[in-house]
Parts: sequence; C-alpha cells; structure tokens
Amino acid sequence: MLSRLLGRIFILITIYLFLCALIFSISYISLTKNKFIDLPGFRAIQKNLYWELFVKTWQNKSDCVTFDKDLIYVPKIGSCKHENAEFKTVLNFTRNGRLMPQIVNENFKPILILGDSHAMGWGVNDDETFSYILQNLLKIPVYNLAVSSYGTVREVIRLEKSELLENSEIIIIQYHETDLKENKHFHELKKEEYANVFTNMTGLEKNTYKIIKKIVRRYKSSLRLIFLDITGALNRKIKTLDFEPHYEPLVVNLKKIKNFEQKKIIVFYSSSPTLRFYNFPKGFDKNFPNIYFYDFYNDGFGESSYYYLDRHPNKKGHQEIAKALDKILRSSFLNK
Repeated sequence: MLSRLLGRIFILITIYLFLCALIFSISYISLTKNKFIDLPGFRAIQKNLYWELFVKTWQNKSDCVTFDKDLIYVPKIGSCKHENAEFKTVLNFTRNGRLMPQIVNENFKPILILGDSHAMGWGVNDDETFSYILQNLLKIPVYNLAVSSYGTVREVIRLEKSELLENSEIIIIQYHETDLKENKHFHELKKEEYANVFTNMTGLEKNTYKIIKKIVRRYKSSLRLIFLDITGALNRKIKTLDFEPHYEPLVVNLKKIKNFEQKKIIVFYSSSPTLRFYNFPKGFDKNFPNIYFYDFYNDGFGESSYYYLDRHPNKKGHQEIAKALDKILRSSFLNK
C-alpha cells in the first residue's frame, strides 16, 4: 500500500516537473520572439524572466540616444524603434523633446513636462503619451522633455538647457522612487567620467555564463510560481515606501529652476501598482506653496493601467494620467 502511494506521488511529481519544464521552455522561447502569453502559469514565468533576461532598455540603444556632456545622454533627434514583448513602438524626438503637434494659444504659456521613462512614453507611440493627450484636452502647447532613467537633478538640467523655461509658468514633474539616489549623488560623478558611462551603457555585452546562471535560477523559482499562478494563489504584495527621505533632495533640485518661486510646479507619482509611497504629499506644499503634489493611486490607478510584464503605463494609463492632470490644471492652476 505504501509503495503504491509513493509510486503515485513520484508519478505526480514527475508529471508536474515535466509540465513546469514545458511551460518554462515555451515561455522562454516566446519571449525571444517578443511574444507575451497571457495565460495562468505562462505569465508568471515570463514576468520572472523578463527584467533579468529579455527587456530591451531604451537608453541602452545607440540608435535612440546620443552623448551629452552635461546629461550623459539625451534622445537622438529623429526616429527610434523600441519594442518589447507587450509593445512595438516608434519614438520621435525633436530638440524640444518627444514629438508633439505644434499649436498656438495666445491666452496661455506652454506647459513643460519632466520625468523619466513613464513621462517620456516608454511603451506607447507619440500620440498615445499623456503629454500629447493633455495638449489635446487643454488646447494649450505642451512640451515633453522627459527622458528615460533621468532623476529630478538631470530633468532640471535638461529643462534649463531647453530654452523653453523663460516662456513657461507651469511645470509638471513625474516622480519615481529611484530618483532619490540620483538626486543625492549625481553631482558626485565627475564630468570627465560621463563619456565612459555612456560608452558602457550603450555597448553592453552579453555574458553567456551569467545568462545560463540566471536561466537556471529562474527555472528553480518557476516550480513554485507556476503552481501559485495556476491555483490563483499568486499574491502580488504591495510594497510601501517612506517619502520623507525623498522630499528634501527633490525640493533642493526643484529650487535650482531659474525663477523657481515664480513657477507653478506639479509633482505627481504613478510608479507601479505593486509599489507606492504610504505618505506621498497631497495638494499644495506647506513650505513651498507653488509646488502641488499628487498621487495617482488616490484615483484608483491600478493594474489595468500598466503593462503586465513591463510595469510602465500602457495606453489606458496615459489616458488616465492626462485626464487627472487636466482636472488639476483647470481647478487649481489655469485662470488663477
């Protein structure tokens, strides 16, 4: 009786291991072809593999960026293709940022957008960014100066170099939790090191041994993830962060904006449905009344607003951001 039970357990384990190996193999091959399989089991494995092995980083593409002596890199003027498993896009840049239709409104000065990949529009085409949609809603010129992986410190430097600041009053800044490190330490990096940093980031070489180690490690974890995803027990816990350490470095860099006190600044946060600040400020800042804070999670900004693997806002997410900013601007900034 015991031997029969053990035999059945062995068969079940063997079948499960075979099933896991099959799902893992199909998921891996699918990602090599930039295909996302949105099915229980497969999606958990693809998410487990994506960021370590398959994501194509926009700022590491030499046809998308060019060296800059003050910012390490800036978008290359012209067109640049960027695709991953959940999207296939073409990004166009001018000297004034992501391509926007030129409009004129004599009653309002242009609105400037700063931020990282979320604001730049990683994963969406030119006419799908929240900047583009916001301009259509407001009928006011909007310039999208956001660049993937920039912290606030480089966003402000890019703003100052743009020659757009003098003729603008409203600045919208998309904040990301990773900005903290750059905001505190970017100026510690010597300018003569910028060229080496740029060369290293755009000339990354794949290490076969490291790739194999990552694949083996991911396969081991897949044995648990597949079971949890198929049974519906996979719990995506929300990690919360303290905004207090972020506040001072952020404000220090904002105050470097020329004529800072005369500018109206909106700082918003919308990083990820599984990561958020539990104490992100809300409304006008008590110390600097020209700064307005907004957390998109207050409006239920959640899973459906993001790509499943990539975690950047999708088309729906950009539409929601644009609508929320439109509401804030009309109620608290325009005609004030």
